[in-house]
Amino acid sequence: MAVIPIPVLRNGRDNKNNGAMFVRENQRIDIIIPTYRAHKTLSRTLDSIKAQNILQDLDILVVDDACPEGNYRDTVDFFSQFMKVRTIRLAENSGPGQARQHGIDATKNPYFTCIDADDTFCADNALENLRRVLDEDKNIQCCSGSFVRLDKNGDEGIICKDNMVSMDGKIYRRAFIERYDIRFNHTRANEDTGYNMLVKLLCDNPKEQIKFLPETVCHVHYSASSMTQNNDAQFLWDQGFCGLIDNAIWAIDTARSYRPFSLAITPEIFRGLVTCYIYCSVISERKPIFAAQAWEYAKKFYHRCYKKFYRPSYKNLERHLASMTSDKIFEEAAKIHSATWLKNFVPPMTLAEFLERLSAESYDENQIYEVWAEMNKSPEMKNFIRSNELTGVCPKGYADFLTRGEGIGAP
Repeated sequence: MAVIPIPVLRNGRDNKNNGAMFVRENQRIDIIIPTYRAHKTLSRTLDSIKAQNILQDLDILVVDDACPEGNYRDTVDFFSQFMKVRTIRLAENSGPGQARQHGIDATKNPYFTCIDADDTFCADNALENLRRVLDEDKNIQCCSGSFVRLDKNGDEGIICKDNMVSMDGKIYRRAFIERYDIRFNHTRANEDTGYNMLVKLLCDNPKEQIKFLPETVCHVHYSASSMTQNNDAQFLWDQGFCGLIDNAIWAIDTARSYRPFSLAITPEIFRGLVTCYIYCSVISERKPIFAAQAWEYAKKFYHRCYKKFYRPSYKNLERHLASMTSDKIFEEAAKIHSATWLKNFVPPMTLAEFLERLSAESYDENQIYEVWAEMNKSPEMKNFIRSNELTGVCPKGYADFLTRGEGIGAP
């Protein structure tokens, strides 16, 4: 008996085989929205999803990260009239990374994306453009578009391109994520950076690649009370840098377990080293209350990542880095990150001096507890600690741990 081919219907269109029997290929996208104290902004985010021209292919999951002000049932019920949206509530607050992970585990479509509950998709074809890339090239495992940060007035400000930091504006192929069991760790600061760094390091071969689109797909909205803006941008100087280092170490360690000889890892280690230099320099000058903490984390990266995987070839890279003037390093960093806090900054030491100091000091993982205990003698610091807990940057009880000088341990 002859076998009759069954063509695949894509996007609900049939251009050549009218009257034939069709099986629709699953191109559905799961949209995961971690929510915490987002009652004022979630409607805006869902409204931007409602405007997508492939709405019929979207499944939305709102992950309520144990918000103390109550659930989001009214908002979700309203939007369920127009699209497939549901919610799950976590038993206890676990931070944005774990909230996303619960969402990923609770969904099953071949593609997924994440968006924060105060951000929006900025065009009705944003998700269609991202999906098309993965659909047309099976070697692309993640497609990222650009996003724009909106200022206090809602006007477009900084444009972030080739972004592998935040989760916004990206679509992931679930099969790739599951192949390497890529999961959010339990950190709460820059956990998205660690996740995407690992994705990037594993996409280091022709069959596993990342594609960047020039189109802007997301708006990141300004909020004075957000985790990053709260308390005069405390996050940047405090837990933001700590989380960045913890996640860089985690991503590099995990990538090396799969790719021991990957050529993509060495440049990432050097970028991490320069990042430590930049942050330590700025923090020591502008937020000295966090300087000792930052230095301990710089040592942590140097000894647990850079020195641990040191190769003879690193010496040439060290010479190249040391030959760069500090002004040039900060100038280039300001361009790459579009960061105003890096412009016209004069560091207290050169990169060569920074590397020399790092190499001369030993690393004791318990030293950070002494640093925290000393920091907590300051009334100002106690306010910073409470702020971290209030915004969810750190878990409930974190303030009590640090006040007693015990710390919360490494992730």
